[in-house]
Amino acid sequence: MKKEEMNYEKWLEQLKKTPPVLENPDALTEDIMRAVKAAPFRNRPVRRLNFAAWCSAIAATLLLGLWVAEAVAVDPILSSEVTRIPKPYQSKHSPRSEAMRD
Repeated sequence: MKKEEMNYEKWLEQLKKTPPVLENPDALTEDIMRAVKAAPFRNRPVRRLNFAAWCSAIAATLLLGLWVAEAVAVDPILSSEVTRIPKPYQSKHSPRSEAMRD
């Protein structure tokens, strides 16, 4: 095992010392640019996910608003009966009684 490790270390040192040789830089650049242009970009799924998140947020807000409106809503028939003051108890000079008559 020691001998293999020594050979590996020598081989690794030799690789580190040897600089890379670039034979045709223009062809390499062209190949890289062609690969970049052909690569599919992943912006589409992110946009779809973002659109779905917005739709879900709007739906959740509407449902929450409907739930709150239903919880807070007062029956209009009951509320008008509760706020109506019977005529014998209405004062002739009260601004509220005048507003109730109109």
